[in-house]
Amino acid sequence: MLAAKNISCFNETYKEIKRIYKEAFPKVERIPMFILGILNLKSNVYGLAFFDKRSLVGFSYFLVNDETVFILYLAINDKIRSRGYGTEIINYIKNHFRDREIFLDAEAPDENSDNIEQRKKRIEFYRKNQIYETNNFYEFGGVQYEILCTNPNFKEEDWMKNLKRFFSIKRNQKNCKKLSAPTE
Repeated sequence: MLAAKNISCFNETYKEIKRIYKEAFPKVERIPMFILGILNLKSNVYGLAFFDKRSLVGFSYFLVNDETVFILYLAINDKIRSRGYGTEIINYIKNHFRDREIFLDAEAPDENSDNIEQRKKRIEFYRKNQIYETNNFYEFGGVQYEILCTNPNFKEEDWMKNLKRFFSIKRNQKNCKKLSAPTE
């Protein structure tokens, strides 16, 4: 069973969390760590580091409201991937927020991308953990993403409603394009 601790720049493992973050996510997808730290001070934002005994295995940042959880980031230490830790973190979030749908996004599996196999593995990982593909896509910062959700009856309007509540964004925001199928 994993132990969870709040992420803070004062944690002894903070440098390792930053390393995992930089390794797991391309620069275009990373919110600066100091901003994540500020967000983590809000009551509806969780930045948690996960430990197996004393060893850091990964982390997650997620937003919570009355109806949903939106996972911004989930990353496992690259030295110990494929040992079930990602599933344990997903189960931790599901167990603590049982009555809420979980949303997240993942890079769309574009056959022309440099990391197509990694993208496919991520989608398969989430599928194994009952987080379903919705066939709804959006583009942000030049990257195509698919929305994933624990509710197999996903509705785009629910996602947009919750994003607006979390981020106060509008569909026509400069860097966020209309949901559409991935480009081929």
